[in-house]
Amino acid sequence: MKDFFKGIQAVLQNGGRGLVLSSLDEERGDKVILSGNEMVWRNEDCRLKKEDLENPEIRNWMRCEQSRVVDLAGMRWLAEVLKPESRLIICGAGHVALACLQMAKLLGMDVTVLEDREEYAKQAEKIGADRVVCKPFREAIRELENTDNCKYLVMTRAHKMDQDCLEEIFRKPYSYVGMLGSPKKIAALRSNLVQAGIEEVHFEKLHSPVGLDIGAKTPAEIGVSVMAELIQLQNSGAEEVCSYSRGMLGRQALHPTAGILCTLVDNGGGSPRNPGTKMLVYSSDDRIGTIGGGVLEGTVIREAVQMMEKGEKRKIIHSGVDGNDSGMVCCRDAEVLLERVE
Repeated sequence: MKDFFKGIQAVLQNGGRGLVLSSLDEERGDKVILSGNEMVWRNEDCRLKKEDLENPEIRNWMRCEQSRVVDLAGMRWLAEVLKPESRLIICGAGHVALACLQMAKLLGMDVTVLEDREEYAKQAEKIGADRVVCKPFREAIRELENTDNCKYLVMTRAHKMDQDCLEEIFRKPYSYVGMLGSPKKIAALRSNLVQAGIEEVHFEKLHSPVGLDIGAKTPAEIGVSVMAELIQLQNSGAEEVCSYSRGMLGRQALHPTAGILCTLVDNGGGSPRNPGTKMLVYSSDDRIGTIGGGVLEGTVIREAVQMMEKGEKRKIIHSGVDGNDSGMVCCRDAEVLLERVE
């Protein structure tokens, strides 16, 4: 499946939106990657014909935020949306910003930190930011790629710097902007930026004061409240995370041994994760991702390890069916697709 993963990376690296169709046939593992009006990749003996891929419903599936089971050419398929992963961009590297950085990395987020002071920028590097840009804030933001998958946290050390950041951000595509500050500060910045030509609609989207109201006082507590808001947004269904994460693709490309890609097709009403969620298993102790934890995940890991031992290439697990019950009352109707990757 290396060529398959290269096709996924090609779509995501170009910042495009695509669709992966995976057959849910018990016997065959057909796969197709689509991007825009083009077919990027499909397996050699794929049963889908060119006219099947011209079905107008495919465009609707590509625009959806949620992965779903669909019917195409009389067969069941899992349709998964491909979109660039969200990037978290933190403006500032003070105490609260660094607390947010630590928690964001714990959550597996891709984080860029912008900071104009070298000593603070070095702290962000030490904590583990994926990228640190040490430049004046206006310049740093202007140089960022213009994509709508960026989330910004504005946490500089001065109101004027916050205003500079907001002005540059609001002139670019974005998916989220949060800022520290009191209502009085926000009102003043709003007035200044409207006079500078920024449209009012941006302030209706601004999350400020940023974070859930949990009575946070310390930098660590404020960091918790801010990251909780981002988690709430992600898990509310307002935003779907691409199931082919940058970390998983990178790990698969470099890992020396075969693994089993486990994809949640139907959560059975019990798993907290959405259809399309993935876990890559190399052994019982070596894996990346999660399909929700609990008994279901434990069972899937055992099945994956057994597949590797037996040299099996593909399997579909239906919890509660064919001896795979294992007492999974909360996920009795869950369905998981397991595929060998090398």
